[in-house]
Amino acid sequence: MIGKNKLTNPKLLTLAISLLFLFTTISTVQGLPQHETYNRDEFDDWDWENGIPDISDVDVSDLDPNSAYPEDFDVGQFLSDNDNAYQQVWDPWVSKAAIHAVATTDDGDMMALAGGYLYDNQIHLYRWNLLEDRYDLVWEIGGGIFQSDVTSLAFADVDYNNLTEIIAGGEDGILYVFEQRHIYDPYTNMENQFDLVYKSPSRLGRIFDVIVYDVDQDFRQDIIVGTGDTVRWYEYDTHGNYPFGEDHFITFREVFTMKMPSQVTALGISDVNSNGLKEVATGLRNGEIHLLENDGETLWVNGEPYPIIQDNAYRDIWNSGNVVRRPISDMEGADLDGDGEMELMIAIQGQGAYILDTIDGTFGLFRVQREFQKWETNPVEIYPLDVYTDAMINSSSWFNNTELPSTQNVYWDGNNGSRFHEPLNYTRWGNFVIYPYSSYSVMNQRDQPDGDYMSQGRYTTFDATILSNWWGSAWAVYDWGNDEEAAGNGISSIPEMKVYVEDTTVPVNQINVSISADNIHYYNINSSYVKADPSGDFYTVEVDPTMGAADINFYRYFKFEVLSGKLKVDVFETTAWNNPIYDALSVETGFMTFKNEENPTPVGYIGTIDGAILAVTWDSVERKYVVRWDSWTDERWKLKTNIFDLETVKHTGRFPGWIDKGTISDTLDLTGLLPDGGVVASWTAENFYNSRNENFLEYVVISTKGTIYVYQQTSPYSVPIYNDKLTKMLFGEKGDPVGDGSIFRTVGPTSSYGVRTWVNWMNTNGNKYFTMSILPIDVSVVSENIYNDKFDPYSNGFMLYLGGWDGSLGNLDQGDSSTVARGQVDISIWYMVTDTSVVTSIDPLIEDSCDAYSLPVCSYFNPLRQTNNFNTFYASASADPTIATLSTQELTGQMWGTFSASTWMPKVSVADFIGNAHNDYIVTNGKITLLEAQFGFGQTQSQPQEFIWGDSLPQQAFILTQADPILSEFNFVVKGGYFDEINDNSKGRHWSNANPVDFDGDGDMDLVLGFATYSNQFFGFDKVTFGATYWENQGSREVPKWVERPLMMTNTDPDSGFRAQNFTDPIFV
Repeated sequence: MIGKNKLTNPKLLTLAISLLFLFTTISTVQGLPQHETYNRDEFDDWDWENGIPDISDVDVSDLDPNSAYPEDFDVGQFLSDNDNAYQQVWDPWVSKAAIHAVATTDDGDMMALAGGYLYDNQIHLYRWNLLEDRYDLVWEIGGGIFQSDVTSLAFADVDYNNLTEIIAGGEDGILYVFEQRHIYDPYTNMENQFDLVYKSPSRLGRIFDVIVYDVDQDFRQDIIVGTGDTVRWYEYDTHGNYPFGEDHFITFREVFTMKMPSQVTALGISDVNSNGLKEVATGLRNGEIHLLENDGETLWVNGEPYPIIQDNAYRDIWNSGNVVRRPISDMEGADLDGDGEMELMIAIQGQGAYILDTIDGTFGLFRVQREFQKWETNPVEIYPLDVYTDAMINSSSWFNNTELPSTQNVYWDGNNGSRFHEPLNYTRWGNFVIYPYSSYSVMNQRDQPDGDYMSQGRYTTFDATILSNWWGSAWAVYDWGNDEEAAGNGISSIPEMKVYVEDTTVPVNQINVSISADNIHYYNINSSYVKADPSGDFYTVEVDPTMGAADINFYRYFKFEVLSGKLKVDVFETTAWNNPIYDALSVETGFMTFKNEENPTPVGYIGTIDGAILAVTWDSVERKYVVRWDSWTDERWKLKTNIFDLETVKHTGRFPGWIDKGTISDTLDLTGLLPDGGVVASWTAENFYNSRNENFLEYVVISTKGTIYVYQQTSPYSVPIYNDKLTKMLFGEKGDPVGDGSIFRTVGPTSSYGVRTWVNWMNTNGNKYFTMSILPIDVSVVSENIYNDKFDPYSNGFMLYLGGWDGSLGNLDQGDSSTVARGQVDISIWYMVTDTSVVTSIDPLIEDSCDAYSLPVCSYFNPLRQTNNFNTFYASASADPTIATLSTQELTGQMWGTFSASTWMPKVSVADFIGNAHNDYIVTNGKITLLEAQFGFGQTQSQPQEFIWGDSLPQQAFILTQADPILSEFNFVVKGGYFDEINDNSKGRHWSNANPVDFDGDGDMDLVLGFATYSNQFFGFDKVTFGATYWENQGSREVPKWVERPLMMTNTDPDSGFRAQNFTDPIFV
């Protein structure tokens, strides 16, 4: 069961992908000159097929040209009789062209795609289709203009004439600008057509990236182009008279250039130092990243920057040096950690993804790494991965024919003061598995229980106070382990290695650390990068500068040496390991709503070589960026091809997604027997008893034995708890609030009139199974002054619909006979009465004590009374006990036939399907039917009126006048045929409940339908299987077109997948 699911509309990511190609070789035969004509009859000894002699079975002697062909026979002339007719059957470049660049307008209305690879030298323009919620191809731009691949695109309005421009750069080194022909032209489609208005007069150098941004804030947008090894700035100069003349052109001025030490491969906009002077982030082929900041000044007033910007002037304020050593493929700036400052997301081919940020006032490149997977760190595995050293290794070597020791002056202190020289051999004990061999410093001693083999406080001692044959220092070489290599985090101010010790009394200048990737070449870390933590519990070691100088991406081994003194080491730990996003190819920034979170989180998206998408967020506790979501790991989804570009589109798709919020399906197990021995027949969830102005749900469950149970939550996502007092007050024990089994309750101190009870309706209606829906009443059409405001729909407006079914399968041949439907299946209507002023009674007209319940508000569901085909919330001076039902209150009489064909318990839900701002009623009883509610005040049967629904014939009903404010009419009309497509395609499924929500945001209602299937001829709960599916209205409110999309229920996240969790009876709240 599902109590609540969080619906999200994640932003649609547009992916630029490369596809594989197939090639064919085409052989051609050159035609020879024509001379004489030969008669084929001369060669009848040959077998001919399609004009070619078959010589497969001919003897070699027969191949003598003198015997087969005359000397003067011209083969070319003979073959000239066959037509040289060839036709193209497939062109790989047309069908499989690659997309390298994607750009969208700020509002997401336009999207441009461009690629290349020999043939597809065009820009493909798409526009958002509001009716179909998709992008449609509307124009092809640049045909016959581009002579090479288009590698970069941008949208802008650089001349501020409200006509959109597309700026393109490519392999040919030419900058192109195309402008829109018209803003809106529904007749000629000119708003989707673009003219070439600018082409750079010369080749600028290969253009990898183009961005448009007013960096110097002079109200002229800058076109910034990476051309070869130079960054160029262009600004709009002038344009023609178009659209008032035929001269459609724009001219630009080159206003600034800056030469780079390598070819420019990526550009981005950032303000990493948050001084208000924007930077043009420039990524190079050699791996360097440069920040080109406006050459202005910043005044700081009360901690806020006030930039004084210089027009068209820039300076290089920072570069990454040798931290990155591979080409930069993509960059994007945004506030990723929520601190109000703009960071820079970077993709680096073959080295991973980085984020440029300021930490403690200095620039730093955060290296993004994948976490170890759960299966990799599972302690029951043979060799689980961890962040601790695996072993103190035997590093023996020879020098001058003398074997050097494996360690020096390093000991493990055992029991009773015993001392053992390390490294130690070990014996597997219990569940501890250490690979490949280890000293006892592999795990954090402080977390281990006391014991002889690994007791708390047993340290490895580096004792440099002992003189040795070689020198007095103490040292050992450690191995992090295979697949556990350590790495840097990219930030020199956040150290990666922690050395936990008994205390930090040894000065850092007496500690020497060197690292190695291969256990051959070691690189010493300057002692300035070793620091003692103020807590006295550990030292930190920063490895990034040394790794950069050594040109290594990771280190598996390190030598730890104490030059003087004695140091007791507990464990070595790394916070960065060699598991980068090596396959990162593109980046984008945006927002994402994660599981168990209400608000979207800023994220950096990474597109990979194999087509997976990752989402990266800031971890404020660990002070690092982490992979929060992986489309392959979490959803088993990827494109299986390169993602060259990513764009966040400001439109939502048609398909809803699900996030598990921790609901009744997880916390309240009702799958077994209930206290009365039955199982759940029906349930509903609504916040109807809102006595504390809280937003916690009440869950009402009906068992197959007819017992009602009320569960309440006390806090968000808490386990619903059975509330015995609330159950008795609202519904009584088995529907009898008085507890004496009486059919009627006494009304008033002297009156003999009665009001029917639940127990009476449920026990006398001949039904076996019951359903319940508690729904808010349509407050826009109900009067507030019903019985002296005791029924106030604005604060207590809830109706309860109790459905009953005897389990008999429906027979469509029974037509609309009311005698068949009555007693077998129907839905009774009840309304909620709440009295907040009188705490000693449930209802001022009903003498039932409320003291025993000890609840802050007295409430009860009273039956809606039927009177002469009309009904009242209160019937003054009337003893008619007939309860209003959907059958009695449906004005056309069609519900009798609908209910007579029931194949499942009837149930009600509400939503505005028709679009008149009032709720319509959806009934599921194996089929699904739409009804529109009719409200009015007072009653008369003397004045009939005609009404028409859709294409239906006029039908007779009654005029609803306000004759008596105490009486209120509540009636329905069937809107036939609305769900015919759903009913006609049920495929043996019996619709059990309906959840109407506008999932796709197109203005009409969609449906998630629960269903039951069974094969026996008489219903039984032990014979039924359940499920749920999604139906989308791809038409309109007036003329729906229902299309089933069952894949929505198969979310690949196992925590929220309907099918994976066997969610079968969903209710949306």
